[in-house]
Amino acid sequence: MRVISQILTWVATLLVIRLLSPEDYGLMALAAVVIGLLDILDDMGLASALVKKQQISEKFVQQIFGMLFIFNTGFYVILYLTAPLVADFFGDQRLAIIIQVLGLQTLIRIFFYIPNAMMRRNMEFRSVSLIRFVAVVGQSLSILALAYYGHGVWSLVYGSLVYTAVQTLGAMMVYRSVVRPSFSFAGIGEALSFGGLITVHRLLYYFYNAADAVVLGKIVGQKALGYYSVAMQIACLPMDKFMMILNEVGFSAFSTIQDDQQKMNELLCKAVRLLGIVVFPVFIGMSCTAPELVSVLLGEKWTAVTIPLQIVSIVMALKMMNITDPLLFAMGRPDVGVKALAIGCVIMPIAFYIGAQWGLVGISLSWLIAYPPYFYISMKIVLATIGMKFGTYVREFAYPALFSGIMYVMVMLAREFISPLIGNEIIELVMLIFVGAVTYTGLVLAFQRDTTLQLYSMVKSR
Repeated sequence: MRVISQILTWVATLLVIRLLSPEDYGLMALAAVVIGLLDILDDMGLASALVKKQQISEKFVQQIFGMLFIFNTGFYVILYLTAPLVADFFGDQRLAIIIQVLGLQTLIRIFFYIPNAMMRRNMEFRSVSLIRFVAVVGQSLSILALAYYGHGVWSLVYGSLVYTAVQTLGAMMVYRSVVRPSFSFAGIGEALSFGGLITVHRLLYYFYNAADAVVLGKIVGQKALGYYSVAMQIACLPMDKFMMILNEVGFSAFSTIQDDQQKMNELLCKAVRLLGIVVFPVFIGMSCTAPELVSVLLGEKWTAVTIPLQIVSIVMALKMMNITDPLLFAMGRPDVGVKALAIGCVIMPIAFYIGAQWGLVGISLSWLIAYPPYFYISMKIVLATIGMKFGTYVREFAYPALFSGIMYVMVMLAREFISPLIGNEIIELVMLIFVGAVTYTGLVLAFQRDTTLQLYSMVKSR
């Protein structure tokens, strides 16, 4: 089901990109800067506190629901009133109504967080996956239909609302228990403290990840931001789905063994080892075939996406190897992640500002130059907390990274021979993918056969 959902998302995304313009995506990217902030704030980490707490009462759940009701309603009122100011800052008044409409998601999600948290708490991931699948189908079809009939950026706006509404309705249907909000908050100080740290963690992560869009949109303009946001969207398609599932499943899994540090470390290493086998060939493969991918899948009007996609895809592979957040949250130590992210909030925005002076390519290169040092610094901080060495962690994905690098070289060499002989870009793309797949598969089967077979067994059993 997850595979079908993923394929549907990719197909719909690529079709919509062909139908919409760079300006549409640039406008949506600017709105997403504000909405992304609201998405982080609206549950204040309380849903995670509900999952982590070992013993909960009906009153505690009602208190969490009451807090969510107050927070989300208040945040939407603030968003509605400040939307015109955001539009003035970016110099486009269309942003105001787009932000105000998109912000309705935070009111809908008031009724989503409790049912979803209880399903995650009870490890009902099949139900969570089914709900997400139906929501993705609804979102994809609605965006595609609206884009086809010429609704431009509003197809993306309404598609987001459809996803949130369907997901919320599905969660309420599965978790049938009616929860009434309680506005008596005595005794939930621990949950607020834990949720507050998680919220700070999310805010810092959001700040350094959204800084590139703000800087590029303000300095270079919406059209360039549109190209860049599409490159990032394509590069992040596999990452977003992987990380969403990993964070939900990982947090719940780590929470069940939170008192056994050795078991948590072993689980972390296993996750990194198996994830690396899949992640590196996908992202590195996307990078080395970007010219053909963009031409075949997106069309000529998106040619400017090629170089940014080549660059950021490489960075996304490394970025996905930082999967320690679920472990830290399960340990009750989101403060460690906060310290690491605070460094990123200094390094990355400065890099983005410098890179933006050279437009699309410059801001893409800022990821490639600045993120690896930040990864090293942040992981050293986090791993010291759990008693693991940086070298031990890196060794878990070193072979897939090396094999993917060899694959990259082989694909580049194959292009030099294939391009002059074949005039069809689709056939060329298929042949390059074949060369990369054969190279990588041969290497992992030769040197990491046990890990590959373990991954195959896990996938087959599901």
